[in-house]
Amino acid sequence: MDSKLLPTIRRVLFCALPMSLFSAPMSLLPVAAAAQETFDIGVSTILSPPGSVVQGIQARQALELMADWTNEQGGVLGRKIKLVIADDQGTTEGGRTVAERLITRDKVSVITGQVSSNVVLAALEVAKKYDVPLVNVNGWASGIRTSGARQVFSPGPYTTRVITATVDTLVGLGVKSVYATFDNTDAGYSLQKELTEQMGVRAAAVDYKSVVLDRQAKDYLPVVLEIQSRQPDIVVSELIAPAGYILMNQLYDQGVAPTKETAFFEMGGMTDNPDFWQNIRGAGKGTLAFGHYHPKFDLPGVGVAFRDRFAERYKAQPGRISFQAADAFLVIMDAAKRANSTDSVPLIDAMEATDMVGTRGRITFDKTPGPTYHQWVDVPYAIYQITAIDQKLEDTTLLKQANGPLDVKAIVAP
Repeated sequence: MDSKLLPTIRRVLFCALPMSLFSAPMSLLPVAAAAQETFDIGVSTILSPPGSVVQGIQARQALELMADWTNEQGGVLGRKIKLVIADDQGTTEGGRTVAERLITRDKVSVITGQVSSNVVLAALEVAKKYDVPLVNVNGWASGIRTSGARQVFSPGPYTTRVITATVDTLVGLGVKSVYATFDNTDAGYSLQKELTEQMGVRAAAVDYKSVVLDRQAKDYLPVVLEIQSRQPDIVVSELIAPAGYILMNQLYDQGVAPTKETAFFEMGGMTDNPDFWQNIRGAGKGTLAFGHYHPKFDLPGVGVAFRDRFAERYKAQPGRISFQAADAFLVIMDAAKRANSTDSVPLIDAMEATDMVGTRGRITFDKTPGPTYHQWVDVPYAIYQITAIDQKLEDTTLLKQANGPLDVKAIVAP
């Protein structure tokens, strides 16, 4: 390991404050981690369809890297990290079954890795039952937060942040008509609901229509033709891969978007997927995109170290899911050290007091009941434009960072 990386990662992983331990019914607790030689962390993620396998692989890669990196330094509290990885397939039943098995059979004291909202919503009920912490990597749905589950912590994207950024962009662009598409997932329905509400309040004069599409469909031509007949100023899409790839290609093939007349805004966060250009033809050029990471971000030291180590290990640049998974892991390590325990209940108590520097910035969790409960409220994001086919993420045009202004003049017509 590069010795230059050690001080940075140690500051993040080994910052400690004393925490009191709280009791819970023994019948609902997994076997105490203190009796284990390893700190067993459950990883529930998508490794096979129907969910987005590419996102699941990104999460697994980042978590494996972080575990190995930590183990090179001796682990945490004298224990090596052991990841117990399971495939939830991105389904509700998979999320529930995997969480139950990880806790009751594999005796993990914390779960992470989930990259879809329906999985998190199913797993959180299991986490509540056994009082085991769940660190959510990529579940956006507001229902995760409004559930009030004290076991769930989210250092990744959330609906309100995504929709506020999207409406800010639409208002900044000055569009007069919008057609929005969502997939039939918990995240999709949540995003559709909030976008409709915010558009009604903040852009009431805009001609707005939205539709929910089946994420397992192979053909979206009927809706593409409807969009063509309406000729909106912009098409907004939340569909994740592979459904999002199909829609983008069909919009392009029919000459609908992106064009000089109709822009295309991808807010599902799939444009930094490693297989994006393998599945997208000319449709990518001209696309406006929302993302939770951009290579032009000014990253903290641990973020730079993670990015470089990821690139060295996997011969590819990390995407937003990679950074989100790394931050989820760091939240767990930070809590374990401050709690001086790898048991579930002390971990939950410590996570509530999280105040640490992750790969993308300072992470804290809101305690206000509602859509930001146990959420990293200021999670960073970017708006950028793809201006060439096969363009690398670092070469895209960064139009906006978080609360900064939208650089409309930098947008290039397709």
